[in-house]
Amino acid sequence: MRLPSVDAYNVTVQHQLTKTISVEAAYVGNKGTHVFAGGGPAFNVNQATLAGFTPGRNTNLAKPFFQKFGWTQGIDFFCNCADNRYNSLQTKITKRFSNGFSLLSHYTWQRATFQDGDQFIFDRELNSGPQDFDRTHSFVLAQVAELPFGRNKRFLTDASKAVDYLIGGWQFNSSTTIQSGLPFNVGYDTSGISDTGPNRPDLVGDPQTGGSRDQFYNPNAFAKPR
Repeated sequence: MRLPSVDAYNVTVQHQLTKTISVEAAYVGNKGTHVFAGGGPAFNVNQATLAGFTPGRNTNLAKPFFQKFGWTQGIDFFCNCADNRYNSLQTKITKRFSNGFSLLSHYTWQRATFQDGDQFIFDRELNSGPQDFDRTHSFVLAQVAELPFGRNKRFLTDASKAVDYLIGGWQFNSSTTIQSGLPFNVGYDTSGISDTGPNRPDLVGDPQTGGSRDQFYNPNAFAKPR
């Protein structure tokens, strides 16, 4: 076992537009080295490989330790042998509280990737993809606005204490979050027959549907391997 490490790095530029408004843009990233594959800590090192895949093949013959030792069972393998990465563009607009109003807005464009252990040990390009929590776009807007009613406000500034108690000191607050959807996997039913690990269909068409609320992707774009 090797100790994992994380290298983190960022470059940020900030500019003040007015006395109360500033903008910010940053590149933020990190790289994890010697981390658990697929979130770990173990994966099956004797799973049938994808190399030379043909439907109906003898799965045991594709298991790495079958030819050498005749082992067909799954074997838990523990290792700090994978990498993960995070890269992002992070922007921010800040308006500090003044004249009864403040605003804070963030937009992040990001990508988080990792390596799953089931196949990458045979080919490091296999089973590499987005993290389950990865959201490509994320937008947040928060604001505070004091209502301009009551003593020392724009309207009813000479209100009595009783009236000010009823209408003064009120605020309008809002918080809005808009994010991309989470990644998901596409599989297929084999009636209990699986060559290796998750059932991996072939992409045979365009999976995009234009974002229909009734059909987020085109299932006809995937087919069982032939």
